[in-house]
Formats: sequence, structure tokens, C-alpha cells
Amino acid sequence: MLVLLMNNPFRLTHLATLLVLGSTASSAHAEDTLWNLTFTDLKPGQALTEVPFAAPCSGPQKVTTDAQNTLVGAAAVGPLAPALVYDKESGSHYMPALTLKATTPFTAGIITVNLDVVFDTITPSAANPVETLMAMPFIDGDGGSTYILAIACSGPTSLTLSGIGLKKGSAPANFTAGKVAHVKAVLDLNQHTFQVFLDDVPMAEAEHDDTKFSSFLGFTIRDGTAIGGNKGATFKAGIGNLVITHS
Repeated sequence: MLVLLMNNPFRLTHLATLLVLGSTASSAHAEDTLWNLTFTDLKPGQALTEVPFAAPCSGPQKVTTDAQNTLVGAAAVGPLAPALVYDKESGSHYMPALTLKATTPFTAGIITVNLDVVFDTITPSAANPVETLMAMPFIDGDGGSTYILAIACSGPTSLTLSGIGLKKGSAPANFTAGKVAHVKAVLDLNQHTFQVFLDDVPMAEAEHDDTKFSSFLGFTIRDGTAIGGNKGATFKAGIGNLVITHS
């Protein structure tokens, strides 16, 4: 089942959201692919209309976008091909958001999220060059988000992956605009731990929390200015090879 939510475009507190619902039916396989979004069937310049993805999801994915802050397909964004493109040209409202959501929460096993991301161009505010551009909340069993991955810029080429509601590592996880970065997150629902990797390097040691890391309902990629404040940056970024598994 697929649900598209388009809220009031005149309020910053509302997002245009692509919501893909999946099932959590049990399987005998050691690893189940919950979502496998490679965007290979997207037509460049068009909004998401239908993309193949693995069980237990079903049905086409659809999104409504706007003229300035778009969520469309591209043959390539810099070195990443193909890609779902987040193109933010206006700071007056949020970008559309992609939300992957199961019908019932997982409370056991290991959830692994893999994705590639590239920021092709960034134009930061001259007065406030540090800005959170993209946020990736993990949705827990009650529908809330107590920890979020965030990507912030500190200039036109410098980016940092960090965690909100997560313990900090000993060194910042930095990467560069124009280059594809691979993000991997491992949520162990059996051990109640969570760990993130940037280009296979741990962002921090695995964190343990019996409450925070006890359930998983879904994952979102959305505008980061809802967290860090809208300071005026514009950018074009691409997401590719988004695969979420349960084992």
C-alpha cells in the first residue's frame, strides 16, 4: 500500500512526503530485503512515479513535487548514476521527503541501511555557512524519532555526517561535495545497539540503549533545515542504491 501526503505548502512545519508502506511478514530467509531502491527506472527530470522494489513492499511509488524544491529522477548527479535528486532552490519551504515505513514494527533481528549520497553543488549562506542540509530520522515502533543522522555543510565543498540523539565519535565524519559517500547504519534490535559507518569507517563506537534501539518502523530522508534552522543554503544532492534489510 502506498500513501502520498501533501500538506499545506504555506507552512514551514509541513512537508510534502512520499510514504512507502511495507509489510513485516516473517520469512525463513537469513536476510530479507525490505526496500531496494536503485532508481534505475526513473526518467530524468520527472517526479517519482514507479520504481521496482523488493518484497514485502508492493505497489508503485508516487510523489508530488514543486517547481523550486524538487524530488525527481536523474540519469546522473555528478558521479552517482542513476539517482533520486533533492534539488533545493528555495528556502521558503521544505523539500519533499521520502519515507519508507513498515506496517508493523520490528523488535528483533538486525536492520541494516545502506545508501549512496552525493552533494553535487552547495551554495551556503555567506552570513551563516554552517547549515544542516539533510536529515535521516529512524522511525521507532511508536512512530517517533529519537535519533537522526544529519548532513551539514560548512562551506561549498565541506560536509559532515553526524548524529542527533547519538553519542559523538572521537573525530568528525567528513566528506566532500562532488564525491559519492557511502552511508551504512546497523541497528541491532537483539543487542539494542546502533552504529553508523561513512565509507566503511565507523562514525563512533556502537552505542547501546535498551529503549532507544529496541524497535524499528521505518526510515526517512528529508530537509535538514527543520532541525538546524533555515539559513539560506541551496543545493543539489543525489541519493542512490538505498537498500534496507532485516536479518
